[in-house]
Amino acid sequence: MGRQRVEVGLAFAGFVVIGLGGGAAGVLLPAQIDFYRIDKSVIGLLFFAFSAGYLLAGATNGWLLRRLGVRGELVLGAASFGVTALGAGLQPGFGGLLGVTVVSGFGGGIIDSGLNSYLAALPGRPCCSTCCMRSTGSGRWSGRCWRPGCWTPACPGARRTWCSRRRACR
Repeated sequence: MGRQRVEVGLAFAGFVVIGLGGGAAGVLLPAQIDFYRIDKSVIGLLFFAFSAGYLLAGATNGWLLRRLGVRGELVLGAASFGVTALGAGLQPGFGGLLGVTVVSGFGGGIIDSGLNSYLAALPGRPCCSTCCMRSTGSGRWSGRCWRPGCWTPACPGARRTWCSRRRACR
């Protein structure tokens, strides 16, 4: 049970890394506007590029899981996410930055879907892993699976469900 807890914690850290990448992109916008000498409306294309990559990841997730497995998919996502950070740091032209952003969105989406697939397949405490998956998508769920005795309304068919370190969700 201790190893599974560490693995779930690392999975949650992976979700945090995706969020940090998005947050860093927002902070860099003024510097990118100055560097590329473009209008604010043009820099907004970066958000569409990231979303396009994320949607591509969602469309190819099932195929990638069948071909690579969860571990291979996570390696691909981490490599895509990491290489694009390096590529953006090299300050390519604006078209190159759009391409790098698409690949970054793809990497983030692959990490997200791979970790969700991993958490959904965990034995023993499926309700708590569902709670963890939901905690990344909505602020109101944040941290609920990390406290002992937490109430998780995420379990299907249950009115009140409690997770604890001593017993699985019921």
